[in-house]
Amino acid sequence: MAVYRCKRCKTASDCGPDADYCVCRMCGKRQKLPRSFKKLFSPGYDAEKAAKRKKRIKTAVILSVIFGAVFSVLLFSFIIPEIKYGKAVRSYDSGDYEQALAAFRSLKGYRDSYDQIDKCKEAIKEGVYQNAKALYGKGEYEEALKAFKPLNGYKDSGDYIALCERAVTDIVYNRAVASIGKGDVVEIYETLIGLDGYKDSAEKASGIFDEYKKAKLGSADIGDVIYFGGYEQDNDASDGKEDIEWRVLDKDGDRLLIISKYALDCHKYNEVEADVTWETCSLRSWLNETFINEAFDEKERERIISSVVKADGNPAFSVPVGRDTTDRIFVLSAAEVYRYFASSEDRMCKPTDYAIARGAGTGNSYEDFRLILCWWVLRTPGYYPGYTSFVFYSGYVNLYGYEVSLPSDAIRPALWIDTKK
Repeated sequence: MAVYRCKRCKTASDCGPDADYCVCRMCGKRQKLPRSFKKLFSPGYDAEKAAKRKKRIKTAVILSVIFGAVFSVLLFSFIIPEIKYGKAVRSYDSGDYEQALAAFRSLKGYRDSYDQIDKCKEAIKEGVYQNAKALYGKGEYEEALKAFKPLNGYKDSGDYIALCERAVTDIVYNRAVASIGKGDVVEIYETLIGLDGYKDSAEKASGIFDEYKKAKLGSADIGDVIYFGGYEQDNDASDGKEDIEWRVLDKDGDRLLIISKYALDCHKYNEVEADVTWETCSLRSWLNETFINEAFDEKERERIISSVVKADGNPAFSVPVGRDTTDRIFVLSAAEVYRYFASSEDRMCKPTDYAIARGAGTGNSYEDFRLILCWWVLRTPGYYPGYTSFVFYSGYVNLYGYEVSLPSDAIRPALWIDTKK
């Protein structure tokens, strides 16, 4: 007989050598006897030897685990890093500094890898520097400039950057000047203006400005700035009118909807305090009778299209809006401002010196207190019939509005023009 301990309740039960199963005397669980238990009844079984053998196996397992742990520490702490280090050094010695840099970085401080990283960076920088010098020597100034710029401060790279920039500017200038009368006048003019007065670029640009205005008008797209007409802007009448800059808001075939880039004048929405709409206000008359003749010559006026001006309602308040009109010059509605201007910043507007002198209401930019901005009037009625909406100098659309007879309304005229006439 030998003792077998129940797996369920741990009670010891006596089981014979010929039994395949043992029934626990406490819980009654019938359990199949394992082979290791049956070996206890083998004629040659020696319990003492079996215990020693079990101990040897246990010791061997423990030693194996210890050896494995030690080997793992050696493998990952020394053997693998040492192999990687050797490869990194060989990459550096062969001139493959990028590969060496990546390898040394992966070592995370093993041996002197941090010092080696600095060496690799220096070698890479020197390689870029020598390549940039070679490009400069071959006259490839644009490519040399691109190569030198990230090196600014390394050796004499700053001097080379200045030399390259001057050489590139000279190339651009010479190309533009050589193309006058032959190439795309819009591209040539804008290239010359972009040279910021280099040599006589400003004078060359001025010489083709009239051609540029005409060509730009025909090729303009939404978001472009064009020149059309003239108006007093610098508040110095002795030097004549200045060309008006317009922003293109919309395009329909050969037709462009444009609005002045700057607020050009200051004028009451209506001369007297009264319940008016765009249809009946005095500003409408002034724009279509006085301003149109002051700002445009006969040929320019022929380009201006008579268009339907919608009596857009106030999106916040119910107020009489009047009827649609047909006009050549108008101011935008609140709905059009929301449609054509992407943000408050986009709606901010600077007044001309002339508009300021005429009394345009101004304020300073929240971001740049040196930047003078103005509020500009809209044709959408305000909260009361005697009010009109406006865009505040911060770009906020004020739908509540203010009195139509306020004398500080800055004016940004808008109009549709035909580019092909």
